[in-house]
Amino acid sequence: MKAKLTAAIVGCTLVLLLFYQHGFLNKALLPGFYLSAMLTISGDSGYGKPYYVLGLVINAAIFSYIIFRLLISPKPLHELRRLVTPGRIICVVTLVLFVVYALPVFAVVHARWLVRNMPAMWIVPTPLPIVPIERSEGLKLSYYGYEFEVPWTQLNREQKLRSMTVLNFGNGAVVVFHEPAEEMSELKVMKQGERKQGLTVEDIFGDKATSSNYAFRSKILYLTPKDLRLSFSRQEMAANSGLILLKLPHAGLAKGGEYSFQTEWLRGFQDGDPAIDTMTIINCFDAQDREIEIWVGSTEGKKKPSQADVNRIIYSLRPATASSPT
Repeated sequence: MKAKLTAAIVGCTLVLLLFYQHGFLNKALLPGFYLSAMLTISGDSGYGKPYYVLGLVINAAIFSYIIFRLLISPKPLHELRRLVTPGRIICVVTLVLFVVYALPVFAVVHARWLVRNMPAMWIVPTPLPIVPIERSEGLKLSYYGYEFEVPWTQLNREQKLRSMTVLNFGNGAVVVFHEPAEEMSELKVMKQGERKQGLTVEDIFGDKATSSNYAFRSKILYLTPKDLRLSFSRQEMAANSGLILLKLPHAGLAKGGEYSFQTEWLRGFQDGDPAIDTMTIINCFDAQDREIEIWVGSTEGKKKPSQADVNRIIYSLRPATASSPT
């Protein structure tokens, strides 16, 4: 919006100067720059002021030259025939396309090359398997403002660390509850760096994908190399190229796949299958878009928790009531 306003102000100023200047500057350069300021405005740039200014200058030079040749110099039709040749048209179009699409096309090609041999990048979340929740006697626990149930009754050890709590149970099961306040989401990191870049995350990734931490994580996890394709939208190419790289830390994290779920209080994702993976990771977001991360596994040599055990934790997890112990 600021770039558009700046362009409009510059254009109006140049029109005013048109009445006070003379010569070539008056007759060609100023109106050419004005046309450039108006036509270079685009909400699809995604690259900030330097990229915008570059397009502005190139367009201004082209428009000024055409205006001078057609409207100022004698024999404008003769000049038009001499200027407009197939070779020059091809050169101008190629130059414009290169300036406009060079960076996003490079980003797409580079991202595809990076993930070319990574099958895990093709994995997207599927609905969490419907498994009956373990309703046997268990424990109700509460940490960091959230409560949940586990299907085990004997808690051998509770170790509270700086940013997490580690729970060891009598049957060998292990639950690690990370403190939500310490979680740093991808969207939060992006927003912290947007001042240095001169762009907002909305400009780069779009309003829908950046509407919440959950929406941003969903966009990342559901992206595959198939989405890295050439497009007329520079914003789409740049956004998908960046998001696919953010998927790298999640890809291959667990052998059992990726699952999505939604409960009455939370929505999120499960990384891994407890029957296959050493640790099953639960990442979910509450109504206030705060991220909660829980790891569920077992000590070496002990029986692994079942999906029913994990489901009991997921579907009982909720904001703690005032009477819940911590």
